[in-house]
Amino acid sequence: MFKRFVLILTALLLLQVGIVQAAEIIVITENVDVDLDRVEDDQELIDWLIAEGHSVDVRRNNWMILNAQKIADLNAADLIIVSRLTNSGIYDYGNEPTQWNSVKTPLLLMNAYFARNNRWSWVDSRTVTNDTPDIFAEAVDPNHPVFRGITLMALDETDPNDPANIVHVIDPLVGTGITSFIDTTDMGNGRLIAKTLWLNMAWIAEWDSGVEFYEGAGQFAGGKRMLFCAGTQEIGDTPQGEFNLTAKGRQMLRKAISYLLGGANIILVTQDKDLNEDGIRDDHNLETFLLSEGHFVDVRPYYWRELDPDKIAKLDAADLVIFSRLTNSAFYDDGDEPTLWNSLTTPLLQMNAYFARRNRWEWVISNTATNDTASVYLEAVEPDHPIFRHVPLIALDPENPDDSVNFVPMIDPNVASGITSFIDTTNMGYGRLIAKPLTFEMGWIAEWDVGVEFFEGAGQYAGGRRMLFCAGTQEIQFVDPETQKVMTTAYGELNLTAEGLQIFRNAIAYLLLPEPGPEVEPEP
Repeated sequence: MFKRFVLILTALLLLQVGIVQAAEIIVITENVDVDLDRVEDDQELIDWLIAEGHSVDVRRNNWMILNAQKIADLNAADLIIVSRLTNSGIYDYGNEPTQWNSVKTPLLLMNAYFARNNRWSWVDSRTVTNDTPDIFAEAVDPNHPVFRGITLMALDETDPNDPANIVHVIDPLVGTGITSFIDTTDMGNGRLIAKTLWLNMAWIAEWDSGVEFYEGAGQFAGGKRMLFCAGTQEIGDTPQGEFNLTAKGRQMLRKAISYLLGGANIILVTQDKDLNEDGIRDDHNLETFLLSEGHFVDVRPYYWRELDPDKIAKLDAADLVIFSRLTNSAFYDDGDEPTLWNSLTTPLLQMNAYFARRNRWEWVISNTATNDTASVYLEAVEPDHPIFRHVPLIALDPENPDDSVNFVPMIDPNVASGITSFIDTTNMGYGRLIAKPLTFEMGWIAEWDVGVEFFEGAGQYAGGRRMLFCAGTQEIQFVDPETQKVMTTAYGELNLTAEGLQIFRNAIAYLLLPEPGPEVEPEP
């Protein structure tokens, strides 16, 4: 009983603080202790990154002079963070700006002095402030992933017309209370994400891989680049680069790191149900999986039941929408809601087969979804589809050389009821059937291209890429043999095997790929 309580408590804590993608991070920093407390001034930043679950390579003073091995080490990392506890004048000898800018690994720069046009030439300005006690950032792009889950506020909360685009980023009680910023908001070929509230100075900005930082810079981004000003400006014997972010500022940094690591912005549509009474939402392990993959996961149970223009804008701004099996299809089909959901331009992965029915969202010309199918094995109808990449397909009879190698153990039968619901047909209309359950003519995984009518006469069209991916448990009731109490198994608990999780991972990656452009006819 105690062990079960500890497991539940641990899971709840993980859900509260979030889970980040564990990454190999190199921190560029120096052996500096300005305030003479026998601890390097940016040590709290290092400790925070480690607490976040990252593997952190800290070799102070190691990166002042580059060589082939060091460049190879930089390119092998998942992320490079340049701490504020660095002196920009040490990293620009000869062709070092080009060497640093050419590194393929994403780089997050906390020290604005490097961004100047006489250092690494990210910004066409030579001026950085060292006397700005700004603590509030103005979100220039409030829909950027760094603000995902951050409550932005209006400067004048009594004025309903004042935009909610302000966030308290800096703790003024840390060190000098001063943070250094680049003295312009012109990011050239990059994008300004946030600025100081009162002054036109860049706080957060980004540049895509391959772009020249600004016209005539002569420096190009070898990988994704982000300026994220943080860490204290020293005065006298106060610390240089002390970690000075508020809780919201740290959340923004966490989001920035995940963003640079390639995590997607996923809206998970779900309900707050705990049918098996274990104290945790029944599909919590789905959220945990998505977070562990490095994605930003927007989880607001019941929030999406009734759509309005603001919610539709949020859905269209996401990278991917996932409908958990822990949803009731009857709550999402009032009036024109099927059309609103189907018209979203964001790719959508539907785990609940009940939505695909003709009397719900009309993806499939069938009104039936199963609720008693204990299928474990998936048959790949299209085994060359990208979702099966790196998944070992097997033959049912390995000793028969003529047996098809297109099966995979997909469902863990020991999770909850062991039952998964499928759509009761393999006719996907104008979509494509990718996989079906072994021995059953039912749809397991299918997809529809942007713009297609789901089936002839459906009257519903795919506004973005659509995939049916049946997963998550069907709930059933049973009598507890000890207490004689009628119990219910978990509803929508993630029930995929290791192979199934890899297919699910591949499906997400596939849906996140850019939509291919129109084919161009070759010139005669």
